[in-house]
Amino acid sequence: MTDGSGPTATERSRAFRERARLEADRYGPDPWIFVRELLQNSRDAGANGVTLSVGEVTRPEGPVEWVACYDDGEGMTFEHARRYLFALYASSKEDRKNQAGKFGVGFWSILRFDPTTILIRSQPRNGAAWAVRLDGSLERAEHVDPPTRPGTEIVLERPRRDGRLEHRIYDAVWQSARYLHLRDDSDRPLPITINGRSANAEFALSAPSATFRRRSVRGVVGLGRAPRVELFCRGLRVRSAACLEDLVAPAGRHTARIRVQFPELPAGLAPQALLESDALEVMLSRSDARDGRALARLVKLAQRELERLVERQLSFARPLPWYLRLTERVRSRLRESLLLRTMTGAAVGATVAVALSLWLWGDRGSDEGDRPEAPLAVAGGPGTTAPGPAHRSYEDLGRRYRGPRVDVLAPSAAEPVELRYQPSGSALHFAALTFPRLRDDGAPDHEATVSVAGPYRGTRCERERECIDVSLPTRGKGLMRLPVPTGHRIVEGSVTLAGREMPLLRTAEGHAALDLGDGAEGLLRFQTTPAVDPEPPPALQVVSGMPTKLRRDAQALRHLPINERVGKLLAYVRGKVIYDRSPEMERLHAEALERGQGFIDRTLALGKGDCDVQNGLLVALLQAADVPARLAVGYLGVEGQALPWLHAWVEYRDDTGAWQIADASERAASSPTVVAQAGPGPSPPGPATGPSTAPVDPPAGEGDPATPTAVGPVAPPPSSPTLASTTGSIAPAPPAVVAEAPTGSDEPWPRWLAPGLAVLLALGAGATLLSGRTRRAFNLDDSADLSRLLQGVLQQPGAFGAMSALLYRPLVPLVGDRAISLQRARELAAKGRLYRTRERAPLAMRASRGGVAVLDASCPEGHTVADALGAIDLDLWDTRLRSSWTTPLVDELDRMLRQRGERWSLRLAPEISGRIAALDLSALKTRVPGVHGSRVVLVDARCPWLVEAEARYAQAPRAAVFAVLDEIADQLDLPEDRRAALLSEGARAALLESFPS
Repeated sequence: MTDGSGPTATERSRAFRERARLEADRYGPDPWIFVRELLQNSRDAGANGVTLSVGEVTRPEGPVEWVACYDDGEGMTFEHARRYLFALYASSKEDRKNQAGKFGVGFWSILRFDPTTILIRSQPRNGAAWAVRLDGSLERAEHVDPPTRPGTEIVLERPRRDGRLEHRIYDAVWQSARYLHLRDDSDRPLPITINGRSANAEFALSAPSATFRRRSVRGVVGLGRAPRVELFCRGLRVRSAACLEDLVAPAGRHTARIRVQFPELPAGLAPQALLESDALEVMLSRSDARDGRALARLVKLAQRELERLVERQLSFARPLPWYLRLTERVRSRLRESLLLRTMTGAAVGATVAVALSLWLWGDRGSDEGDRPEAPLAVAGGPGTTAPGPAHRSYEDLGRRYRGPRVDVLAPSAAEPVELRYQPSGSALHFAALTFPRLRDDGAPDHEATVSVAGPYRGTRCERERECIDVSLPTRGKGLMRLPVPTGHRIVEGSVTLAGREMPLLRTAEGHAALDLGDGAEGLLRFQTTPAVDPEPPPALQVVSGMPTKLRRDAQALRHLPINERVGKLLAYVRGKVIYDRSPEMERLHAEALERGQGFIDRTLALGKGDCDVQNGLLVALLQAADVPARLAVGYLGVEGQALPWLHAWVEYRDDTGAWQIADASERAASSPTVVAQAGPGPSPPGPATGPSTAPVDPPAGEGDPATPTAVGPVAPPPSSPTLASTTGSIAPAPPAVVAEAPTGSDEPWPRWLAPGLAVLLALGAGATLLSGRTRRAFNLDDSADLSRLLQGVLQQPGAFGAMSALLYRPLVPLVGDRAISLQRARELAAKGRLYRTRERAPLAMRASRGGVAVLDASCPEGHTVADALGAIDLDLWDTRLRSSWTTPLVDELDRMLRQRGERWSLRLAPEISGRIAALDLSALKTRVPGVHGSRVVLVDARCPWLVEAEARYAQAPRAAVFAVLDEIADQLDLPEDRRAALLSEGARAALLESFPS
């Protein structure tokens, strides 16, 4: 600025003001942004306190309101002000890391106040004091009396408006800078007062909450009435949103406005967070932060801390059993203690290094006599075998598989097929048969003859997913199921037989199949890739022959995530049924089968069985636990080719719709693999080892089909030849030769092993130290009431993310001192099978004893969830049923419904909202005295059409019955075909009654 006059100075001043106002307008629509900028400058000047004064004064030109901002910071010389303050885009803070501002435009946001006068006073610590008064147009400037106290003061004046200046200044300070701290000490707040009133606040939230700090990051997460998340940088707010995910969401879900109001939830709790990081990259206007890595890491850290807080609060309100508390305590200690993490990491690293060295070098100190004198063949399991059988063309296995049982393993029972695949680096499970259905005794059931359900829906081979090229010689006629890797789908248009493209069909069991017509053979080729199954999951069954306690134990796991259910049932089967395919076990299973003992009963009674016996039991338990599962029988692929023995495993469908593998026989599969040492000639294939196999009948013409046989990898004697690699024919195995002993050093360990271990440990410890330590403190709510928290989850599920503790821990109380998870309650409510009771009516208690989920509405948590999910009130239904009655018209209608196979009963009751109400008694697993069928329908006795029908019943009973049936069918929204079937006979009877012969 200058005191000169004339056109040139005026034009420069006008141009400067226009440019400065343009930059000020970039701060957004809120005119009070200048308050934050003044406070930021005070903080960057090293002030120990900021005083804001607001007042009014009368001038000759009229009443004036003014605001003054004084800080006791470093001040500035007049030359410094001319160079940096009275210029745009010039900042003295660019090279100082502890500064909040660095762009050189923030001061001129004062133009948003529309001042008529701007007064600037400053007393630097080293230099002369000065003061300048500017007019609002910035065209005139004059020196005034300098200040007498150190620091800087800015005074703005403008004509008086609505008299609420002090309120707006205080609100602007509170919204943006209530957590502002000293420049050189981030733990000490910078005191700010407005007309003597403090505008500082503690960086905290009310209970339940948790504070955490990590390097330059600090934060507070909590649960409160209003969903709010505020992001700060060096004590100044730069962004706000309703939940943590919205902070890094696309624009529109968060805001950089100064004044923000967060609406409160009516009765629930929502996540809240205050986050601050000095590493955030602030935008030019300092009203927002860039979506960089620092912001993403901060949000992830806050999400983890919020989940930890929720788990702590839940554990306080609903304590876990001691063993779960112990596990959680160990995990918590590892998270909180840097020393413990370092020691644990070092121990794990040392163990891994030793195990790796043993695997690489083994026992190098063994003497010459310990070496084998002859090469060993590839072993597949205990016992011995004859030389491997020749490869066969692949045929459908459906007619040869007899179901889960234990048979004597014989070499002739192998089913070697020349199935090859590329790339060969992955181990695959090729399912040739699947069994989604169960018999009454729990045994897997399948179609011996294939039936077509429609075309097979394939997938595409995308670049980011690895595609598998499969080839195998095949022959047969009619429909043939293809061996497809578990979790894969066949690529559309990739199936060719002898070079001719073949269409794919889908069987009733969901398997891919080819129609070979009257007969075909040749080399079959196709591609597969991991993909989600587009077909609906198979129907679940609860086996009637399963022991009651076992069925209830499996059903009690339904509230858990699918993978946890699979893990628990997998461990149960492995503990109850030991892998055994001995002749003795075959005899015991055969005798139990002849006595008529069911599959599950004999399996649990004997406690031993083959892989398909173990996994068949696992399928029945998984389906009882609401996990879509099926038994699969097929081949194990190793190093690009299929092993010659069949194997059985379980396929289960996870939450994404993809099929996964669970195998109860893996832990006791077979003996370790031993690779043969062979002389010159064809190289042997990959090790023929793997889990046990499923029994099959040999094809026609090979072996005795009436003789039970079994297949499985068995260990050949040391002199037996290996299975040679073939390309269409079987090459003879080369003669065995004795391998020459290596002549290595006598040292048991390499010399560099010890230094290498030391380096690995040092790197592990250094990485752990560099990861930093998070310091945290919890402030839990002493109340054990979780109803508001559950209400918040139901009102805003997205704000809580995927917190498994809230969704899957049993927090919702049921009648009978039980509880279910919120996720399970939502699933039941979606099916219309969630019930509630407060008075514990007899109907509710009978349903609860039958295992039905009846929420205890007398508890706050049960009442909240019942209201939110619309649980059926069994107290109300009990009252309705006890006060209901029938009439001759209603009895006649009931008889007609039973004759037509309808299993619902009609009764009359007083004051039914909506005129008609229905209750499914089969879902309640109980019976009501005087009510027949599985569904009861109550009709309001005051309905006009019912009153009219009752009056007509004496003269025209069939017409009266038809009129009531027509109204009920319409009110219940029955399907059109079912409604037509019900009404057709009634209409005919009514017409015959109207026109007697």
